[in-house]
Amino acid sequence: MKALLIFSLVLMVAFVALSCIYVGVPEKYSDWLKGWKEKLPGFPLYLSGIVTIIALFAALPSILEVTKGSPWQFLGFLAGFVVVFTQLSNRFASGGFSKGVYVFLDLLFAVLAILWVILACKLWPFILGSIVVFYIVAGVTKTISRSWLFWLEISAIGAAYVAMLI
Repeated sequence: MKALLIFSLVLMVAFVALSCIYVGVPEKYSDWLKGWKEKLPGFPLYLSGIVTIIALFAALPSILEVTKGSPWQFLGFLAGFVVVFTQLSNRFASGGFSKGVYVFLDLLFAVLAILWVILACKLWPFILGSIVVFYIVAGVTKTISRSWLFWLEISAIGAAYVAMLI
């Protein structure tokens, strides 16, 4: 189970790092689809969603184990569903949904993931620490005003992985 979680973590870190380096820091996680399409015409937009789904499914056993017996366990699954829906929405690629819908979905994911770590895992210090660390990085990279939602999402993902690893 730990091997799957480590695989999931390595996959997410590699994808986030590669995307930040190649495409840049987006306003929100779901904007990478647009960024990859602009930087690399012909890029299969579903690849971002596939990476996200593989990372999520590899982490599912750990999500179950960490929150065994908790009535808040569903928050982890709901957060995963929201991020996968956002990544795989075919209408995103064609511009069918408005930007506001994606801001809402990305914010909903971050809130659900944060609540999962706080309520199901009872590890609120990790959320606080993760948010502080990632917002320091955002301040240093001067992306905090444009990409505050992205950094909130990355903070939530980071805290969730830490919660599952300990």
